[in-house]
Amino acid sequence: MGVTCGEGLGWLPALLEKGGSKNMLPRMNDDLRKSLEERIRQVEDLWDSIAADQNLLPLTPEQRAELDRCLDAYEASGRRSRPAEDVIAEIKKRL
Repeated sequence: MGVTCGEGLGWLPALLEKGGSKNMLPRMNDDLRKSLEERIRQVEDLWDSIAADQNLLPLTPEQRAELDRCLDAYEASGRRSRPAEDVIAEIKKRL
């Protein structure tokens, strides 16, 4: 059973509504022809660029309230962190 032209492109109208371009399709096809390693590297680069810009994404009031709640709970608990090396050593002892 073959794939017909346009099948699986149900997302295209939404992309075009949001300012996408049909010119993106040849580039996407070129990307899909790359090796798995190249595509993974490309995704990692994209993710790194998103992470570098994460401060540009504002928190919603709900997210800010949840972060404040967690910070308040941490401070109220009086618990302090331990060095990762100590935690890892303790876990290895249990194994």
